[in-house]
Order: sequence, then structure tokens, then C-alpha cells
Amino acid sequence: MRMDMEMKRTKMVLESQQRILEAFARTMSENLEEEKMKKARRVSSAE
Repeated sequence: MRMDMEMKRTKMVLESQQRILEAFARTMSENLEEEKMKKARRVSSAE
């Protein structure tokens, strides 16, 4: 019984960490896209 509870707890922690990592990666990806768009706008407005 105790081992089952520990396994459930470990699984919940791993799932939580996975969600955090996915959110972080998504945010980083969005920020990189925004930076590329800003640079493209700067280049096109300079022309």
C-alpha cells in the first residue's frame, strides 16, 4: 500500500514537472518568434 502511494506521488511530481517544462518551452518558442518578427519589422522599416 505504501509503495503504491509513493508511486502515485512520484508519477504526479513527474507529470507536474513535464507540464512546467512544456510551458517553459512554449514560452521560449513564442519569445523567439516575437524577436524574429521585431527584427524583420526593423529591417523592413529601415529600407
